[in-house]
Amino acid sequence: MTRLLGVLALAVALAGCSSIGSGSSLDGATGDAAAMNNGRRMNEAAATADERFVVDAAAAGMYETEAGRLAASKGASRRVKTIGEEMVRDRMKSNDRLMQISKRMAVAMPPVLSARQQEMLARLNQLQGVDFDKEFLKQQESMNKETIARFREEAKGGRDSELRAFAAQTLPALQEDLRMVRGEGGSIRLGSERD
Repeated sequence: MTRLLGVLALAVALAGCSSIGSGSSLDGATGDAAAMNNGRRMNEAAATADERFVVDAAAAGMYETEAGRLAASKGASRRVKTIGEEMVRDRMKSNDRLMQISKRMAVAMPPVLSARQQEMLARLNQLQGVDFDKEFLKQQESMNKETIARFREEAKGGRDSELRAFAAQTLPALQEDLRMVRGEGGSIRLGSERD
């Protein structure tokens, strides 16, 4: 955000210098200022979209890490435990990379989970056995779909090249998680194998 404000201040200063030095009329300067304001709003919107992606992706990563830990410890089936373990490993790795990008962009990571994510984890904490497994898989399918949609959007239209590459590189792991949650390509059925 500080970087954005600096760029904006420089752009305003340059706009003022170019209209004074060119001897243009007041109407021309007003038109230049209007064009500059439109460009600035477009750049702010793009920066804001990238910043929103960072915050949303970080929150989703934190939620999935916590949900994965619960699944690894409370899951009734080997399938749920395995999904939980893999989620923790994958999300911690992607969260670390996202944190590095957010520092470069000067975007603060969210300090806590959203109210919705906290409610979802509280619900998981209340359940045991097959009921836990069913709720975990239901939550993960819903969250994975949302996360994949955000990452696709960022990979295609993000302004920050490193963030765009991060989203594109993370997508295959997210898609694989969704396949595992749905039980696609796997032979372990819910509740069929116990530890």
